[in-house]
Amino acid sequence: MQSAGRDKTGTGDFSLNNKFTIIIGGGLSGLYAAKALEQRNEAFVLLEAKASFGGRIIGKPSLTNPDLAFDLGPTWFWPHQSKMQSLLTELNIEWFEQYTAGDVLYQTDAQTAPHRTYGAGTMPAYRVKGGMSKIIDKLLAKIPSAKLKAGHSVHKITRNGNRWQVYAKTPDTENLMIEGTKLMVALPPRILVKYLTPENWLSQGVVERLKNEQTWMSAQAKFIALYKDPFWRKAGLSGQVYSRVGPMVEIHDACGDINDNPAIFGFIGIPATQRVGISHKQMKQACLQQLIQVFGPQATDIEAAYLMDWSMDEYVATAKDLSEQPRHARYLIDKLKNELTAVNAYLIGSEFGQTDAGYLEGALSAVDSSIAICFPGISN
Repeated sequence: MQSAGRDKTGTGDFSLNNKFTIIIGGGLSGLYAAKALEQRNEAFVLLEAKASFGGRIIGKPSLTNPDLAFDLGPTWFWPHQSKMQSLLTELNIEWFEQYTAGDVLYQTDAQTAPHRTYGAGTMPAYRVKGGMSKIIDKLLAKIPSAKLKAGHSVHKITRNGNRWQVYAKTPDTENLMIEGTKLMVALPPRILVKYLTPENWLSQGVVERLKNEQTWMSAQAKFIALYKDPFWRKAGLSGQVYSRVGPMVEIHDACGDINDNPAIFGFIGIPATQRVGISHKQMKQACLQQLIQVFGPQATDIEAAYLMDWSMDEYVATAKDLSEQPRHARYLIDKLKNELTAVNAYLIGSEFGQTDAGYLEGALSAVDSSIAICFPGISN
């Protein structure tokens, strides 16, 4: 067993540091927390099980624009979400309003043309110029790479006196143990339960509550098609489609910029339990056929098509997530605060946000509220 006290992770002699923080999870929450600690010169290491960072923020690259990745995870944020706007401003990232100019289509059956209704009429939503992955890239640039450990899958956590002991597998499948005084978990509730042995360090009542809280977007699947020409816009359409036919039940304009990099994306309505019997190739073909039915033969000429089924991601979805109807995160971290802070544990995943839980804003909210308790005086 390697010991972090011997500097096997390249982040310093942790065992001699009385204020060392271990962050688990390298999505938006974890990286946002790491940025705050780095700005305050607090000692920390971040462990991420996957080979890359970003969590549920994933983008597929444009074929023509190296500065653009099309979102297959979260796509929007909204005008009331001030933390997102503040972060983007700090990171010097631009955003723009979701395209809704033009009419909406309603597809009620596959044999007849969709019904066209004047005006999209949806509430304003914003998208990040270049894709949500820009946020991850900019956060990574603010954190020393030696403190970021991708491919380090945590499989056990224990308490030893007033210190945390975190056990992980390295990318070389070696065993690693890291000790720290503070623990920040940037994971959804059920993923925490699945991998981090909370029965070792939380009460049974808290563990049961964690088990009952669904991971936002865990059962979703998204399809995106890239085009050379935004033909729907030229036809006076917003790109919005609502369908009773499927496989996509909701479709939107996904152009990578205000007027460039044409694309359409949709949410697949087939339940995750039924998608198991459908191959990626079959699903992509069905989605493309639906676009042709809705928008006409011009939709045939795609440059690329991508499908992301989040229900297949072991670090996002659990069997219980897939058996339930989707619902928004509803977890109230305040009810657990006393037990957690007593042992210097902080749950900072998006589902623990005091506002907008499950969304990007919720991730920032969860981190900010925990940082205020864990490190008084740090402003994120």
